[in-house]
Amino acid sequence: ATGLGVTRAPSGQATSFTVFCRDRFNNPRPATSLTILSAPDARVPIDLIIEDKGSGEFLVSYTAQSESGVVLLTVAIDGGKHIYNSPFPVFVAPGEALASQCEAAGRGLYRGGILQRCAFTIHARDAAGNHMQ
Repeated sequence: ATGLGVTRAPSGQATSFTVFCRDRFNNPRPATSLTILSAPDARVPIDLIIEDKGSGEFLVSYTAQSESGVVLLTVAIDGGKHIYNSPFPVFVAPGEALASQCEAAGRGLYRGGILQRCAFTIHARDAAGNHMQ
């Protein structure tokens, strides 16, 4: 498998990877099925779209919809045979900041005057409540 989706997935955003089924001589080999599973505890629900491109090539798109962290993505063909390097540790990164999830704190929010410096901190979060770095 190759592509960003086997190493990193932004929370709430689509990502993808491609699976190339090959025989021991590295020739394309058709596969009858492709199975994708997230971590056993289903901590990260994923919306999958699997497109069979033919000749053993599959395009897999998904959207990680949860908190950030590392999850295992298992990729298997033909009824459960793991592909090379499966399961893949995928880092789910925080998605884009969502204003309704963000908070501001500090004295600068309620103290200050004209031409005076005021300080406060914005705690940015994505739709799943993940802290932005």
